[in-house]
Amino acid sequence: MPPRLKAILLGSTLAVAAVVIVTAGVLGMPDDSDRCARASGETAIAACSRAIASDRWHGHDLAILHFNRAIEYSDKGEIDRALADYDRSIELDPAKPEAYNNRGRLWLDDKADPDRALADFDQAVRLDPRDLDYVFNRASAWEAKGDSDRAIADYARVIAIDPGHAPAFYNRAIIWARKGDLDRAIADDDAAIRLKPNDPRYYNNRGVDWLSKGEADRAVADFDQAVRLDPKDPGYTYNRARARQAQGYLDWAIDDYTRVIAIDPKHAKAYRNRGRIHRTNGDPDRALADLAVALELDPNDAAAWNGRGLVYQARGDLDRAIADFSAAIRLDPTEAAAFNNRCWTRAMAGRDLEQALADCTEALRLVPGDAEVMDTRGFVHLRLGRPDDAIADYDAVLKVNPRKVGSLYGRGIARLRKGDAAAGQADIAAATAANATIAEEFARYGIRPES
Repeated sequence: MPPRLKAILLGSTLAVAAVVIVTAGVLGMPDDSDRCARASGETAIAACSRAIASDRWHGHDLAILHFNRAIEYSDKGEIDRALADYDRSIELDPAKPEAYNNRGRLWLDDKADPDRALADFDQAVRLDPRDLDYVFNRASAWEAKGDSDRAIADYARVIAIDPGHAPAFYNRAIIWARKGDLDRAIADDDAAIRLKPNDPRYYNNRGVDWLSKGEADRAVADFDQAVRLDPKDPGYTYNRARARQAQGYLDWAIDDYTRVIAIDPKHAKAYRNRGRIHRTNGDPDRALADLAVALELDPNDAAAWNGRGLVYQARGDLDRAIADFSAAIRLDPTEAAAFNNRCWTRAMAGRDLEQALADCTEALRLVPGDAEVMDTRGFVHLRLGRPDDAIADYDAVLKVNPRKVGSLYGRGIARLRKGDAAAGQADIAAATAANATIAEEFARYGIRPES
């Protein structure tokens, strides 16, 4: 959004501050109306207030004084006073679109009230339909309100009038991506980059879209360019780390997360993601250290709780693991992985098995048919002594992934317990041939062919 410009009084003429004009006050010393327009901060506010109280200015001219003081109040963060001045300015001169536009921006940016912002931007557009700033701002308000289609329509209107309007392409790309139309998003990203090839935000945005498409190599190329253009922005390096993680280049990803932390020592997600890589790399001590910092910085990060729970689970500290998965679920009850992880940990511990079953069932409600969750639930059924239910779950897993060794072995155990020795032994033999240690893994939890 462009900066708000102050107006200068000259009879009944409105001009922006960038224009050098002679006001009535410069015939001698500058008067308060002139200082109101040309000064800033407390000096401008005091001058505007004296001019308003002087009873010298009326109608359109008085509206300008309130308009200018509103800008100063806004810059100071005194939003309610700014809104009051815009209200008065509009009351005195309802035909000037600038006041509606500026007030709309306060409603949108500072008060998070897109409905009032839309009303003001609508009026600004009606008064001056060719001013693209007003249409652009209205598009932003539609976006904030969650009306993507109307936002897209307004951005399209801006682009139709000015095909060189890079921010409109950029913002529309974000909406297309949110709607899941990544091809259109990337097309708009391309246009924004062609128009402003030195803006790192546009490369970063396209990189995010490539990453969402699973094109990690292209994403890294864009994040590289964003980092080159602005190496001090931790967000660009963070996104490159995510893309390198997706590529499988975990050491490079760690290097980037470390760079992010050097730029911003309070970047909780960088600690979280680096900790998760340390867990993957088999370094639980470093993983726990990073995840502890992540949670200290952001105790509401469900993914960090879930990540630390997995480290505790791998170390056999099942009580702490369950506690962390429970914290993750409290913070994000839509996270199926946390339910599945708690289900599996309770099954490992061999206690609270009905609660474990409920966890797996909830995970499957969130991600219907997920093979990993079905495998976990099959194991819970096995521990509960319900071979028919275990077989049903393992069958569903093996239909999707016939090489899922744990499901194959578990089904073999369940078949043995049903008295189907031939089928059970066949499953166990096939599973053991594929993974010689699978019997030991199940035995750790008390599950053996003879049990």
